[in-house]
Amino acid sequence: MSRRWLLALCLLRTAVPAAEAATPSDDALEFLAEEAKVRSAALEPRPARSAPATAYVITAQDIRSSGATNIWDLLRVAPGVDVMSTRTGQGEVSIRGLDKPLSNRTLVLLDGKTVLNGFFDFVTWKSIPVTLDEIERIEVVEGPASALYGANAINGVINIVTKAPERLNGGLVRYTGGERATQQASALYGKEAGELAYKLGFGLDTTNRFEDSDQRAARNGTFHGLARYRPTEEDELSLSGGYADFRAQTTIGTPDPGFDDGTSSFLRADYAGRGGRARAFWNRGRSVFRDFASIGQPTLDYDAADVQADRTFALPGRNSLTVGAEYRRNAARSSAFPPGTQVQDLPAFFAEDEWRLAPAWTMVASGRADRHPFTGWTFSPRGSVLFDPSPAHLLRLSAGSAFRDPTLTENYLQVTANTSGPAPFTQVQDTILGSRGVGTEKMDFVELAHRGSFGRLKTSVAGFRYWLRDMIAPTPMQIMPSVPPTLSIQSSFANAGGVTAWGGELAAELAVTRALEAFANYSCQSLRDSPGTSSTALSSPRHKGNAGLRARGGGWTASVWADAVDRTYWLAPPGETGFEKVGGYLLINAHAHYDFSGAWRGLEAGVSVFNLADHEHYELAPNHGGERIGGRWTATLSYAF
Repeated sequence: MSRRWLLALCLLRTAVPAAEAATPSDDALEFLAEEAKVRSAALEPRPARSAPATAYVITAQDIRSSGATNIWDLLRVAPGVDVMSTRTGQGEVSIRGLDKPLSNRTLVLLDGKTVLNGFFDFVTWKSIPVTLDEIERIEVVEGPASALYGANAINGVINIVTKAPERLNGGLVRYTGGERATQQASALYGKEAGELAYKLGFGLDTTNRFEDSDQRAARNGTFHGLARYRPTEEDELSLSGGYADFRAQTTIGTPDPGFDDGTSSFLRADYAGRGGRARAFWNRGRSVFRDFASIGQPTLDYDAADVQADRTFALPGRNSLTVGAEYRRNAARSSAFPPGTQVQDLPAFFAEDEWRLAPAWTMVASGRADRHPFTGWTFSPRGSVLFDPSPAHLLRLSAGSAFRDPTLTENYLQVTANTSGPAPFTQVQDTILGSRGVGTEKMDFVELAHRGSFGRLKTSVAGFRYWLRDMIAPTPMQIMPSVPPTLSIQSSFANAGGVTAWGGELAAELAVTRALEAFANYSCQSLRDSPGTSSTALSSPRHKGNAGLRARGGGWTASVWADAVDRTYWLAPPGETGFEKVGGYLLINAHAHYDFSGAWRGLEAGVSVFNLADHEHYELAPNHGGERIGGRWTATLSYAF
């Protein structure tokens, strides 16, 4: 611990004086530059300030100066986002509560395309085929977004946006190594030449466990590529694809977690021009869930083919209308499903209208209709009224609904686990069956928000309330007719209970100087279970906070930030009653890097420390598959050309 603190203090003492001495003529960070347009909060890109939903952006500069080695740790700084490092190589992310292992109420996208696993609609982060260097920004849209994206966007959307070839304009190679056998190597190159542009990215990543530094936690190898043709200023055609070979420990098989061992890949084509857009992609996944003593080694093969098109029309009266349609076919085969291929055909229609009522008033109305083969049609509306009295202030009121359809697992699962049993039974045969009769989860919400700008200070405030009903959950276990020595029990899935929640977020960014920035945010959320639901509300922390500093000067960039999370409660282990408490924790992280100049221009060296105080803690209860999280330092060397 003393070594980590000494390292962090030395880094800050080096960078902060240089930042304080920086003048406007220095190569300083423009922390309060014009906002980039957010793609994920509406069908048409717009600045986060005027988006019809609460949106936060984690920029490439934020990523570079954080020293983070994975995506879920980057997301900790966003207010309202709940992050649990369940295992060293896997995290679970939700928005505004409803935390759980295998989180499937938050939609995760890569450049607008889903990366959710076809088994239970959760994300294995190591299966995403991009490196941190290729990410331009991460857009976090908080609150239900089914009006734009359909199912799984019930809590919100996380969109990982990658860099365009012209943004790269050359190459980058990077190597990171550190404690717990952490090694990351990446190579990235992009170029634009007239009408043509392309980029290629490769990555290798391994790390060992916090609890046992001799045991592998995760590894992956990735490839991502894109080629783009832009014959005119209005028309653009691109082809892209990616591949990941990964092995990551997950909470599947709890309380004895095993590994998701497999490959994921995609092919994609996009066209944009003359007021219209079209997209087609194919996701492919092949996994074996290894080392699950109770249920063997289930396999999963899934394919998802998706086609989407939309067009924008300029209407009279300062009105803009976008309409579109989407069709997706999910196909999956698994040893945990009945024999054969299980198929879902999922058509959808959507629209969004923006109407400038008056100079200071705008109304944005969105709606989407989705059809599931077992639940039928679901309509998700969202409406927002924006009041913009001055460039420094914007008020927004939003309301609508969202939904989550049953997953392939909840429809088709067919798994039997064998454990030891009480006398006169020596074996318990526990069978879990999917149900085609399970219905759709639904959420209604209302939100009030304000964004302000006071010179060097930017603020955002949001308050929300939502009502989640018809939650999909396992049914109570039923004892089936049994003959010793085997006791047979069975359970399935059904809609039962719900959650009512209220809360809000406060966030502020302050440019102390042109080269020194401070930020702080606080989130509060209060969840209450309805009858029939026993633990959902307790698994979400009530209070969370972040605060940090980032400085740059004299070639140095340094940052330090703290993440404080309240306690949670999880159902006690089988055979016990009540709940198991997971205590609150405080993470302190630090990073510094130096950009060489002159003959060494393009070379960068840096050091990062995760969990500076080495505060060992759980973020998920051990009996639910959680691992004790410790500290880790890494060093990085990169060269841009």
